[in-house]
Amino acid sequence: MSEQESSIAQTGAIFAGYLKLAREAAWNPSAAWLARHSGIPQSTVESLISGRRKRLPDWSSQVEPLLRAYQRKVQDDQRGHPNSILGSLAAWKQVYDDAQNNRSTASPMPLQPVEQSTDRTDEHHSHWMENDSVTHGPGRPIRQVRPLDLEVHPAIDAGAAAVSLGPLPAYIGRTHDVALASMVAEVQRLQDVQICVLVGESSTGKTRACWEAVRDLPEPWRLWHPLRPDRPEAALADLDSIGSHIVIWLNEAQHYLLTPASPSGEQVAAALRDLLATPERGPVLVLATLWPAYWDILTRMPAPGLPDPHAQARELIKNHSIRIPAAFTGPDLVAATLRADCVGDPRLIEALARAQTGALTQYLAGGPALIERYENATVATRAVVHAAMDARRLGHGPALSRSLLEEAAAGYLTDEQWEMLADDWLEQAFAYLTDPLSCRGARAPLTRIRPRPGVLSSQAKRGEGDLSYRLADFLEEYGARARRLICPPSSFWQAISQHAALDDRTTLAEAARRRGRLRHAEELGMPSESPDRNILEHLRKASQENKQTEKPSPTSTGRASVNAHATWHQRPIHQLSRAPSLAETAGSTKTSKLTFDTKFEDIAALESLEWEACEADPTYLANMENTFSIDDDRQQYTQVYQLVSRADTDDPYMMVAISRTLFSVAQPFDLTHHREEDRRILSEAKGDFLVSLAEAYEKLGDSQSAEFIICSGLNEDSIPMMRAVANKFSQEGNLAEAIILYRRAASANDTESILQIVQLLEQEGRRAEAKDFAFEIAETGNTAALRKLIELMENSEDLEELDQLARDSFDAGYASALRFTKALPWVFDAFRFGLDADGSISHPSR
Repeated sequence: MSEQESSIAQTGAIFAGYLKLAREAAWNPSAAWLARHSGIPQSTVESLISGRRKRLPDWSSQVEPLLRAYQRKVQDDQRGHPNSILGSLAAWKQVYDDAQNNRSTASPMPLQPVEQSTDRTDEHHSHWMENDSVTHGPGRPIRQVRPLDLEVHPAIDAGAAAVSLGPLPAYIGRTHDVALASMVAEVQRLQDVQICVLVGESSTGKTRACWEAVRDLPEPWRLWHPLRPDRPEAALADLDSIGSHIVIWLNEAQHYLLTPASPSGEQVAAALRDLLATPERGPVLVLATLWPAYWDILTRMPAPGLPDPHAQARELIKNHSIRIPAAFTGPDLVAATLRADCVGDPRLIEALARAQTGALTQYLAGGPALIERYENATVATRAVVHAAMDARRLGHGPALSRSLLEEAAAGYLTDEQWEMLADDWLEQAFAYLTDPLSCRGARAPLTRIRPRPGVLSSQAKRGEGDLSYRLADFLEEYGARARRLICPPSSFWQAISQHAALDDRTTLAEAARRRGRLRHAEELGMPSESPDRNILEHLRKASQENKQTEKPSPTSTGRASVNAHATWHQRPIHQLSRAPSLAETAGSTKTSKLTFDTKFEDIAALESLEWEACEADPTYLANMENTFSIDDDRQQYTQVYQLVSRADTDDPYMMVAISRTLFSVAQPFDLTHHREEDRRILSEAKGDFLVSLAEAYEKLGDSQSAEFIICSGLNEDSIPMMRAVANKFSQEGNLAEAIILYRRAASANDTESILQIVQLLEQEGRRAEAKDFAFEIAETGNTAALRKLIELMENSEDLEELDQLARDSFDAGYASALRFTKALPWVFDAFRFGLDADGSISHPSR
């Protein structure tokens, strides 16, 4: 790379970093949301926001629309004027021009966002300390506070990290948020001191609501969260010295006010009451959160003659509370649905799909708590969870009997673990897994299914006195991902055969068969088959699948058609021999006067006839290369564009010919003009045509127009375009961009893109990623990626890793991908005799 090219790449990387910071300042809108509000294809947005772009993007078609989308996000979130958060478009354009001319640049943003950052370095901490040293009173500027440091619960991931979203999902305001915002505004207006206590069950959104209410308070507002050495002592140490413009953060206020072993709780309450009684110390805002049970204790009047241990706390918080509803209902639930669709946050989408009775916040916050409780459980307790996870992912209904879990769990423990168990290990396990207070308001890992009085529930009971339990939805989904390559032990299949409901046995038997566990499938009721017939059936199905996934080659008819079009291209426009074909296509009577063997001198009449033919069948454009009389007529250019967008053909040769026709019309025009019109028309055109047109501009050295065509035409339905651009990125060595596009095409089940990803990852030595991707695609029912990876590994003669991949394929239920594998002799025996639970061949004598 030359020195100039290196410098250009460096300035491009710096500008890409500025764009990444702008997204953080706009609270990390998703790529899908940005695509909808900017008009930029989502794959291009993902490239722009990744911060890895090596060259400057186009200003008018990419940077400016992206910045306007960020401005809209700031406005929608009611955070003030966008220029104060993001900087003006003029400032951004100046920085862009400087970068384009290889001049040094400075960030166009007035303030760097730090609340979303997860990298808290020593330098960052020293910056806080510097600010603290020059500002009187405790606390930190609100802009320098992370919500997770304020005990806002982390949320489930659900794919958010993969698209670079922030740690918290998009916020959905409710009625209590309006009341809280009104109080914050009143404190600013009156410059006084007020307190607000949000009361709600665990994980109903109390702390997050407080954060959303104050996060945009301007300088010099600060936030003080007293914690050390303990909460009451920290509060008492500095309450008398606090200045104005401060938020006092008392999350889980029972830790400050409810101290049975010492008087410090009442002392904190008294100090806060003194603060409220001196409005001249304002503006000061005290925000507190409480569970209803603690609010009840602190506000309850004692019986006559008994001590009053919470007199100060009761006077402090009474008449200052806002109740937080336990769930989203009615208009709030509708608003949540609309918000999730608008921002495309996968965490909200998953919560809406899976949370029960509108408990969205509990689901979002409960997921990490469930995983934490599962991972910190004893081996015996985890064995019960693994048995429940395996039963659900292999097809058992939601009601899991206690007997099934007990008998299955034994096989998940080693001999040593089993022998060291306490006599009451099962009781301890169920007590741990069913604790309703363990998961921040979400369902416990296991919830007992309790039948209503007078209702005999077959789901709730599996026999006299045998209880049933339901696995938490989040753990069920987690288990399906984490244990997808694991085949359950023999004890599981035995327990299933004894305790599974009849309705579930067919599905479970099929799961056993797909994993090669033929004996267990037979025990569950699946009819046994002759091994030879079974192998033949596998081979027959494999042959059919291969035929379906083979890329069809152009037919002889298609090639003849192309040759015919090529013949038309060689004929001069005044040849009368075109008239009969034109008349047939156009259905016109105008050619009745034309004679096949005479010259046709009326060029205008022939062109009119050709337009009629194109209107009747836009694919006729393939016949019209070099036939237009170019007179800088923009109307003609637009007319051809519109015809191309209607051309309906799957013949790539035809599309190439059509693109040549359009190119002959478009060549005299500069695509920098009428960009909105061009973008709209291009976005409706077919991918193959756009690829050809972009390549034509590239060959003429007009890279800017080529990129504009690609960006305009790249959309969710343009699989050929995605694939073509991904191929180009791959050839240029830009693998990250290539894989992004291949994955988008693969999500539409485009087999060619799926195979390209496997090929690319294998070539780069990223076999673990290739394997993960292959199994990910196999879960959708398409084993093409797995078959491709097996083929590549077989060709590389890496038999050890191939053997492990084959065993994983059996255990995951994708044995069918191994039907034609010849390098591993045991695979044939596995198809013939089946496998035992431990993966060994299940010979007939066993």
